[in-house]
Amino acid sequence: QRGMAGATVFKTDVGFGHTEPKAGSSHFSGRVSDDVPVIIEIIDGVHKLESFAQEARQLLGWRGLMALFPVRVLHYGEDTADGDAARNLPPNP
Repeated sequence: QRGMAGATVFKTDVGFGHTEPKAGSSHFSGRVSDDVPVIIEIIDGVHKLESFAQEARQLLGWRGLMALFPVRVLHYGEDTADGDAARNLPPNP
């Protein structure tokens, strides 16, 4: 929805915070929750990621963990008529 170059969501069985296992970790609490821990990986330019991080912070408050670090894109996209699969991704540093 935000036009990111790529995003993947991993649903996890157990999440650990700085104080205790997190919601959704029925292994420890004996319950199942809709608030299941997830890992979201997003690949895009730094400006788009920082903008998204601000929105996510407002939504999540101080819950969760966010990390931003550079990656080197080795391959991106699918075959296109003009061969420009990388769209608007900024060049690798």
